[in-house]
Amino acid sequence: MFLVILTIFASTLVASFLHNEPELVRKVVGGNISAHDAHPWFAGLRTLYNSHFYCGGTIIGRRWILTAAHCLEDKDKIVVAVGIENRESDGRFSRTYEAEKVMIHEDYDKVLFHNDIALLKVSSSYREYVITVIQTKERIAFNEQVDRIFLPLSDKVIPAGTNLTVVGMGKSVSLKVL
Repeated sequence: MFLVILTIFASTLVASFLHNEPELVRKVVGGNISAHDAHPWFAGLRTLYNSHFYCGGTIIGRRWILTAAHCLEDKDKIVVAVGIENRESDGRFSRTYEAEKVMIHEDYDKVLFHNDIALLKVSSSYREYVITVIQTKERIAFNEQVDRIFLPLSDKVIPAGTNLTVVGMGKSVSLKVL
């Protein structure tokens, strides 16, 4: 469970680079271009009034996106984009969903980034959660390039030094848009 949550959380940090976040989240540099269908659980976040992605998240259910709490501070009309191929063009499977609920960890510290986790919901039915999630207003349509990440059914201790994958949309060292 820890590995999955860490991987999910780390995927939000890379896309946060686009939002000029504090030094904490600007440490990921470089990376490799992935195949379009390599990370079907990745979601880009933007506002209804701006087409630029400012953060990323992870699809954890048909209506739920896990992201970093700092991605949702002072944001209105959040749009979740799934199935996107890169920052500048939509893929043939891309679709957007409007966020319905935003739930930020109750102990989130915006200075030290403690408990920097959130949930977005994209539809109805509401329950209290400790982490921040986005809920969409309608169910996310899964296909070969859009799917949820599979969470483990029990806690699992991940050894120190284990390699993890970080996913996001950013710029390469040459500032070429990925």
